[in-house]
Amino acid sequence: MRQRRPLLALLAAAIVIPLSGLIATSAQAATPVSLRDPVKREIAQEIITSAENSVLDWYNRYDYIEDIGDGRGYTGGIIGFTSGTSDMLELVERYTQKYPSNGLAKYLPALRSVDGTDSHTGLGSAFETAWEAEGQKAAFQRAQRDLTREWYFDPSVDLAIGDKLGALGQFAYYDAAVVHGFDGLQSIRTEAKKKAQTPAQGGNETTYLNAFLDARVVEMQKEAAHEDVSRIETAQRVWLDAGNLNLDTPLVWDMYGSDHFNLATDPTPRWPLDEIGGTTPTPTPTPTTPGTATLISQGKPVTASSVEGAGFEAAKAVDGSATSRWSSKEGIDPQWIRIDLGAGSTVNKVVLKWEAAYASKYRIEMSADGTTWTTLATEAAGNGGTDEFTSLNGSGRYLRIYGTARGTAYGYSLFEVEAYGTASTGGGTTPTPTPTPTQTATPTPTPTSTPGTATLISKSKPTTTSSVESAEFDGSKAVDGSATSRWSSKEGIDPQWIRIDLGAGSTVNKVVLKWEAAYASKYRIEMSADGTTWSTLATEAAGNGGTDEFTNLNGTGRYLRIYGTARGTAYGYSLFEVEAYGTASTDGGTPGGTTFRVVGAGDIAGTGCSAPSSSCQHFATATLAQSLNPAFYITMGDMAYDDGHIEDFMNNYDKSWGKFKSSTWPVPGNHESYDTDYNEETEKGDEQAYRDYFGARATPQGKMWYSYDYGNWHFIALNSNRFDEQEQIDWIKADLAANTKQCTVAYYHHPAFTSGTHGNEGVSDEVWALMANAGVELVINGHDHDYERFAPQSATGAAAANGTVEIVAGMGGVNLTGYENVKPNSVKRVGDKYGVLQLDFTDDSVTSKLIAVGGAVADTSTITCH
Repeated sequence: MRQRRPLLALLAAAIVIPLSGLIATSAQAATPVSLRDPVKREIAQEIITSAENSVLDWYNRYDYIEDIGDGRGYTGGIIGFTSGTSDMLELVERYTQKYPSNGLAKYLPALRSVDGTDSHTGLGSAFETAWEAEGQKAAFQRAQRDLTREWYFDPSVDLAIGDKLGALGQFAYYDAAVVHGFDGLQSIRTEAKKKAQTPAQGGNETTYLNAFLDARVVEMQKEAAHEDVSRIETAQRVWLDAGNLNLDTPLVWDMYGSDHFNLATDPTPRWPLDEIGGTTPTPTPTPTTPGTATLISQGKPVTASSVEGAGFEAAKAVDGSATSRWSSKEGIDPQWIRIDLGAGSTVNKVVLKWEAAYASKYRIEMSADGTTWTTLATEAAGNGGTDEFTSLNGSGRYLRIYGTARGTAYGYSLFEVEAYGTASTGGGTTPTPTPTPTQTATPTPTPTSTPGTATLISKSKPTTTSSVESAEFDGSKAVDGSATSRWSSKEGIDPQWIRIDLGAGSTVNKVVLKWEAAYASKYRIEMSADGTTWSTLATEAAGNGGTDEFTNLNGTGRYLRIYGTARGTAYGYSLFEVEAYGTASTDGGTPGGTTFRVVGAGDIAGTGCSAPSSSCQHFATATLAQSLNPAFYITMGDMAYDDGHIEDFMNNYDKSWGKFKSSTWPVPGNHESYDTDYNEETEKGDEQAYRDYFGARATPQGKMWYSYDYGNWHFIALNSNRFDEQEQIDWIKADLAANTKQCTVAYYHHPAFTSGTHGNEGVSDEVWALMANAGVELVINGHDHDYERFAPQSATGAAAANGTVEIVAGMGGVNLTGYENVKPNSVKRVGDKYGVLQLDFTDDSVTSKLIAVGGAVADTSTITCH
């Protein structure tokens, strides 16, 4: 995502740009054109490539790779993916998930290691050769296009359309995202809006775009690799000055003072048409009465991304009542509600009646299959009330209201969604799909809905998932025996999986999968003894939802996994139930008698760290943590700097460690307490955003302190911000007294003992004494940004052979701070390495390891249970 040419002094001599053929229009584009138009899409990509590769033929650049000396390692592919930022790593990881034996797969450890640097360690000429070879393959080419579209093109164009910008403005956003990342684009846009209003706000398009380009120049010149701003001043600014807001040909521009380009006529589109999407008309909402058109949405089946709680279900938005309503979960973007109007319906008008929690930005979309969506209308400056969209031209089965930005701090809430037009003769019901499994070498499923007489062994067993759509859709919902609760993954991402711990030595002879509307079209059923090596029991290559049953299986092991590789819709993967039948382990599904691994860290995502850099190491530690394949993750507080607001979580933490949120058991740190109502005198606040972000994971037992058992170990997770509250102290005493496990580990943010800059935290003294007196084996903390391990200590902090070991593990990604006053019994200190704490548990011991970014083991110790 950066320019390829050597850095040149901008405009060392006056550059005269021919303006002949540039279309002079008014300062406001009369009819904004979408960059998703195939020709405009092609123009955009050719202009990008003129800056990235000094050529126009982007479609011949899949195999391009070199180090251009910009401090970001290798640059390669059609958009300039780099080894020094996360996108090259992400590209190869995604590609490898679908094609494990590809020629780049073996370089993944090296790519993870060099991420955030310009190093070639583990890569070199062999990596270049492998990239060039893969670049000739259609699958790798598609992978490059998919990531380009998902990370850069689609969000940029959506944002620009929401601002009511024409094709030139959409391109300006896209180019900014390519160079600075989407978060960088948003920052530039924020600066521009301080100087001028967007057209959606009533501003002049040319005035706003000039302000945007000015802000872009300032941002580029902050970095030596981007000090040449000719991609702006001798290209985009020229077209803007000529009034070419629709980016029409002919186009003439210079790049770097010596490269001259000319698009005399519209080029032939080279981006596959089925990967582009449609055009986006932008209606003007006018609150009016519904008129005489036919209402076709009332009483139809609906689904939603989430619900606030009982009484606010999606069906309330189509029940015809002016007082009932659908409400989404609070504080989360995006959210949506989808209505099944029936195949072949047409829509010409939509009326939205918002409750006080309204959307400031949203799209109205329609789809024939729930996978490919056409935008009927957009709103970029919503203010609640009633919005009516007329003169629409929608055709299909599903209507979706897709909110991308909330107008309040709450969620999205609609009294009614009214769609008018022509209803399907099928009445909008949802047909039940009939699975048609493809014959493979593995056992072939026989679709039936009756589980038979075999023994169900999966109900209520521990689950782990690749992701969850939101807290109420966690993995446990797929094994709770309920026909209405479900696990749902994040939308739009392949692959995704759910794993069930059946207990060591279980056997499986039948699996029944009950899909929600968001089903898998391709997936595998796998089994493993250790969670690392998997055997395939069955595959499905043409799934169409409903209920799939696989019989005559022959699986033995501990873990059962449903591994989805291709979605059947545009959403995610969603299962009402995963039912495994066979013979259960005698340990009831818990991992007693076997080992398991936990990985954790504290002090993770720094302020403004939305992309990898030398000062934003949480991306590297997240990649490392995931590579260790733990049973679950723990965090020791201060996950989102600086004030633990929801935007800090979403903009920073969520982009790295957030990818395994559904498998994380967290505790808050002091920075989480700064979110709301923080009192400097009492040093007390409310961890509201922490609770909103982690959902049920933050308060699984109703409070921000809780405990759970795994194997022969008891885990105690505490909120050290509130150690002065007697309620938590009383709970700790009761929990320790009720514990029946032989071995115990506790974790919380503030350490009782530390040689770091914060020093010993007196607030933790009482809790430390409770732990030591109860014989707790291990206490893990954060707060100081370093790693430190203490020898076993007593309740008073004296050395004791059978005492409690404390480990400070605050090296998760925020600036390391080192040590000031070495405390007694401190036996290991590592203050110069970011990394994670790996804990390998057996029935009677735990081995701790500090794994530094890059994979080196910087410390190790084993504790035997008391």
